Amino acid sequence: EGKNNDELTGDPLYQQWIDSGATIPFPGGESPEAFKDRCCAAFVECTGSYGFTSAALVVHGGTIMAIMERFTLPRRNYYEYAVGNGHGYVASLHENRLISFKEI
Repeated sequence: EGKNNDELTGDPLYQQWIDSGATIPFPGGESPEAFKDRCCAAFVECTGSYGFTSAALVVHGGTIMAIMERFTLPRRNYYEYAVGNGHGYVASLHENRLISFKEI
């Protein structure tokens, strides 16, 4: 909690997570699938519950990647949606799918 990569280097549980390619739960945290499910459930709530015609979500990169992986067609791998700090995507939502998306 509250540590950066340098501070975690040498921690065997952290190294096990790194070596897994982030496919196992983060030490003391949730599984990758639980994280993605939580992010996507929040996205569905935000896009379906309030009747907005447009919205901006300011979220972490992992959240962006989870949403894009689940809701864009054609489907791509989670890591293919990685963006730099301060970057993201502009997209249109149609029938619960993100279409016409562009990295910004």
